Amino acid sequence: MTGTPAYDPAAPRVGGWALALRIAAVSAPPALMALWLALPPLHPPPLQLAGPATAERVCVGPWCREVVAVAGRPLACRADFIGLPEDCRLRGVDRRGLPSAVLSAEPVEARAIALPSLLSLLGLAPTEAVLLELRQGGQTLFNRPLQAQAWAALYGGWLFHAVYWPIAGLLMWRWPRSGLSRRLWARITWQQPPR
Repeated sequence: MTGTPAYDPAAPRVGGWALALRIAAVSAPPALMALWLALPPLHPPPLQLAGPATAERVCVGPWCREVVAVAGRPLACRADFIGLPEDCRLRGVDRRGLPSAVLSAEPVEARAIALPSLLSLLGLAPTEAVLLELRQGGQTLFNRPLQAQAWAALYGGWLFHAVYWPIAGLLMWRWPRSGLSRRLWARITWQQPPR
């Protein structure tokens, strides 16, 4: 049974423009995100909503979650660049969720922003925007700034890690002598890829 190619300290290391391009590729997503967050004119205009808050069940195929709807407009409590909504935890009093008291008859004021996602570009997004702030009777019930929402969407999504790491592990384990696997291993160990 063949194993993963061993790390060879004598193998030629990546340097020069190849190293610079690799560092640029690795740092591009956070650099572009930081640049976008630093330029408010590039942000979508925030939505100011007021009215009763209700719990609304939204679905993407079999994926169903309960979100908060303000004035009949469903809002996600967490940004996701794929567009799958997360449960707003409207039943409990979780520190990160919304207390169930928000569903009373008293109106609420919400500030939200329509962040782009894959499902929104396809016209399949079940929510209209991402909730940034929710106030009821002068009390802040939910507050998560745009910066926190954007960074969490880029690096905190479980779906990205759930898809990426098994595929990478499968490529490294199942086809250890393939050219693709050897090139991946060379990139991980910062060696020159095999010819």
